[in-house]
Amino acid sequence: MQELQPTSLTTTQTREFLSGTIAGRFVIGARLGKGGMGEVYRAEDSKLKRIVALKRMAPHLRADPLYRRRFQEEAQRVSRFSDPHIASVYDVLEDRGEIFLVMEYVEGQTLRDRLRSRVTLDEFLDIAIQCAQALIAAHERGIVHCDIKPENIMLTNSCQVKILDFGIGKHLPRSDQSSTIDRSGSLAGTPAYMAPEVLLEKCPDGRADIFSLGIVFYEALTGHHPFLADTFVGTIDRIRHETPAPMRIFNSKVPEQLEAVVGKAVAKDPSQRYPNARDLLQDLRLVQSNLTAAKLQILPHLQARKSSRLAVAAIVSLLVLAGIFAVYRKAHSEPILHERGWVLISDFGTRGDDPFPDMGVREGLTIALQQSRYVNVFPRTRAYDVLQRMKKGDVARIDENLGREICQRENLQVLLSGSIEHIGQVFQITVQAIEPTNGNMLFAERERFDRKEQFFEKADDLAKKVRKDLGESLAKIEDTSRSLAKVTTSSLEALQLYSQAKDAKDHGRWEEALTPLQGALRLDPNFAMAHVELGNYYAAIVGKNEKAVAEFQR
Repeated sequence: MQELQPTSLTTTQTREFLSGTIAGRFVIGARLGKGGMGEVYRAEDSKLKRIVALKRMAPHLRADPLYRRRFQEEAQRVSRFSDPHIASVYDVLEDRGEIFLVMEYVEGQTLRDRLRSRVTLDEFLDIAIQCAQALIAAHERGIVHCDIKPENIMLTNSCQVKILDFGIGKHLPRSDQSSTIDRSGSLAGTPAYMAPEVLLEKCPDGRADIFSLGIVFYEALTGHHPFLADTFVGTIDRIRHETPAPMRIFNSKVPEQLEAVVGKAVAKDPSQRYPNARDLLQDLRLVQSNLTAAKLQILPHLQARKSSRLAVAAIVSLLVLAGIFAVYRKAHSEPILHERGWVLISDFGTRGDDPFPDMGVREGLTIALQQSRYVNVFPRTRAYDVLQRMKKGDVARIDENLGREICQRENLQVLLSGSIEHIGQVFQITVQAIEPTNGNMLFAERERFDRKEQFFEKADDLAKKVRKDLGESLAKIEDTSRSLAKVTTSSLEALQLYSQAKDAKDHGRWEEALTPLQGALRLDPNFAMAHVELGNYYAAIVGKNEKAVAEFQR
């Protein structure tokens, strides 16, 4: 029998299926799925000898010159970054009138498939946290998905989340030249998971993805879509006007704290949602931490552990009297911070003749520690909320004493305080870990340098030391550490101005954020995080969506 060979792609516009054909250097295999943008096929790269996914653009889209151009521009932009929780984009292929997106092939199942059976709370939180991490990676580069749904969330065989189609085809600014309604009269994207502002054809930002992810969370936890109606119009009306039913009506095991997180994510008004995915991640980790703590409280050997801890406490007291408490804690086998435990970073004190950008140092350390999957940094916005409840909302700085109060009220495990000194020709930055309940020092780390320009290198080293002292493994530290200068800026002055703007925003004084953000970008026009914050300012405060989109795309 003669062996069948793949045929060249010569008349694709008349072919319904492409399985068994060749496009460029790709041998097209089975069709994996079909959506509004087109079809997805499994294919083999004959040159690199690897399996990829080919997304074939739908005929009505590839016939639109404006869409084709913007699609290719966005594909190029998305292909420039990689993240473990986002499926990579490799290339755009044009072949005999067809347009294909060449993407990473992800082995596993979609979240939609996984939701056909019950998901445990632990599994849900693991998935939810990875989804939030994916949003952080994309949003901080100004890329918005706008079609988050269970079908676009893949779970690999090793339980890793990979979000598909990030930024592809949903990037068009909602202006007079492009609409949420495409030329066939259909909504671009999946209406059942769209945020109200997207349905109203307003310019979406990262909060639209948070809304969509909130719907996915609700559905995963309850088995019910919060807004789905019998008709297309009915679903849109519910998204815009109706409040979802309490989740615990469908699942009594959903913790109240987690229900509050989902409720905030699906708020109708974008200003009432999480302002960014990083804050969403912090709250998800807090739920996870509290759930773990609740499980530990019911372990049958709890009393034995209590007795052991009392004995250890007595020994520690003697060691304190001997003046070696800090050394003991550092050498102790128990980690100072449990995995995903919370730390608060207070404001840094300064001493010396040459003032050092203290807010930049605190923000730099915060950003460096936020790379960790072991350490949770308590958000500054929430710290200021706590101060409001303490009737101390007018306090400008969080010093060590005030930081300890916040830690005790919020049950945070560690306070990180610090100082910056200019001693002769040397700068010294010191970070101390403080036990909030008694004020004892758990450890201290410091870095010295001669020139301010060395700050970023030394900040990276300091953050790694702090993470190790808190209990994180060296392997995980090396795996997740990225240079602070590459993540933010190489200008210390720009970082200080950005920090001032962020602090003003966290205090609820958005109007004070504009000038320092503009100043930071004058010093470093490539400061991506400052562009994102400026875009948030234009979208949330000024209402100038076109200017916001311009900043997000820089």
